[in-house]
Amino acid sequence: MENEYVRRAGMSVIAVIQPIVFSWVIAVILAVFCFTITASAPVLSEVHWQDAARVGTSIWILAFGGPLSIAGSTIGLMPLCVTALLIWFIHRSMRRYMVTGWVAIVAGALAAFAVTSLIGMLALPGSIQWLGGLGAAVIVVFCGLLTFERPAWLRQGWRIAWPALAALAILAAVLLVVGLVTGWSRVQEIQNYYLLNGFSTVIFALAQLLYLPNVLIWALAYVSGIGFAIGEGTAFSPFGIESAPLPAVPILGTLPDPNVSMPWIIAVPIVLGIAVGLWRSAPTPKDIALHGLPAFGIILIAAALAGALASGGIGTGRMSTVGINPPLFAIALAGEVGGGLLIGLGVPHLIEKIRASRRSDDTLPE
Repeated sequence: MENEYVRRAGMSVIAVIQPIVFSWVIAVILAVFCFTITASAPVLSEVHWQDAARVGTSIWILAFGGPLSIAGSTIGLMPLCVTALLIWFIHRSMRRYMVTGWVAIVAGALAAFAVTSLIGMLALPGSIQWLGGLGAAVIVVFCGLLTFERPAWLRQGWRIAWPALAALAILAAVLLVVGLVTGWSRVQEIQNYYLLNGFSTVIFALAQLLYLPNVLIWALAYVSGIGFAIGEGTAFSPFGIESAPLPAVPILGTLPDPNVSMPWIIAVPIVLGIAVGLWRSAPTPKDIALHGLPAFGIILIAAALAGALASGGIGTGRMSTVGINPPLFAIALAGEVGGGLLIGLGVPHLIEKIRASRRSDDTLPE
């Protein structure tokens, strides 16, 4: 039995180290490649390929949650597109090596922490490597939990919750498209400010795409009514906007105008929840609680995690506050979507009860 535990722990360590090291190598290669293509730019005259490799490592560590320091500023806002890819790589590797059991998961988490922290020492000075290592360990534990057999109530809750979460993702994408269409002139104006050539423009666009999930979560915060901030003292919500000078990043040109107010938009997630509830109607009134409440909890936890991951600083001073208030966001979104979900699950039974009552009244003798 002891040898079996050792074998599982060893396989877990291999399963975890492979995607972590592989993803770091890719990040460094891409960073050095981009530097090589743009090395002739005057602003990069004193930059060497080793510096580019350090930047790639820093971005990689940032995706795990380890803040990086550059030009005297600390950036803690995680590029969630990279984070999502890292989770996918690690999860696939753990499944391929059939990592199961707490011994294997703990061994993998410790290996992830150690390897990520060690590689992080190659990042830019001032980066917090151990936080990146801790983030890697948390990802391993999360992926490991997915290997356990889930109870029936949780499976049923997920069956109801995932369509609601998918609908929210589509809603966020629609809002982003609307923002791009309505704010395209501002996006172009900011982009033209940099006077970039074709390749540099592509690199700049791809760099912003790394934060696409963050922007989508901010869009959901907007539609939930809680809103989000791009710097201390700012607030972007459907009830009103308090703006201030913003960083010159083209994607921020999609933000709504200061005179825009749309309080009615908070009804959209409620309607989505009701629609999903009607679609996934519970077989019996008892199942509304047994299936609906776990779905509500899943949405609450997912919103809280999304809000926390999509928040962080992108500089010092005012820009140290960017993103969402996770607890308020979770409560608001779960209350709107989850509440609508419970209503949708219960409506068919309420209608059937009313019809049954009417039928019984019609059969009574006059």
